[in-house]
Amino acid sequence: SDIHLDAGMQAEENIFSIDYDVWVDEKSGDVKIEKYQGHLLALQCRNCGFYTMKVTREEISEKAEDGSPVELIKHYQCTYCKNVRATAFHISKRETPDDYEKLRQQVKRNTRGIEVVRIEVVTSTGTRKNYEFQSLDQANKFLAELDVDKL
Repeated sequence: SDIHLDAGMQAEENIFSIDYDVWVDEKSGDVKIEKYQGHLLALQCRNCGFYTMKVTREEISEKAEDGSPVELIKHYQCTYCKNVRATAFHISKRETPDDYEKLRQQVKRNTRGIEVVRIEVVTSTGTRKNYEFQSLDQANKFLAELDVDKL
């Protein structure tokens, strides 16, 4: 129950970045708190240490000559202690299907000795998904069928 969680832990639970399970031994009164990753992303606040730092707004700070974004600044605020920070991110050009096919052909050239293929997909909303494959063929099939809207 939440009475065993401090205010920062409750703040983490309130924004779904961390989930806590509280176990109370009725005989001894001992309390055990187990911590799990929540289903929404929040960063750790450098001020209070809780995982309560959320994006409040984003702005394009630099554009290329063609008008496409080059740099994005994300502004964060801690929902617990109200600390703020901003971080700049470089925005890579959107890859075309031809770019993926070129990469796929390069990867096929030397595949001996590969034990596992790991792919991390990071969406524009910050969702991160990790996948592991036993072969390049499996990874290529995954990439060919990848639908970002379903992540």
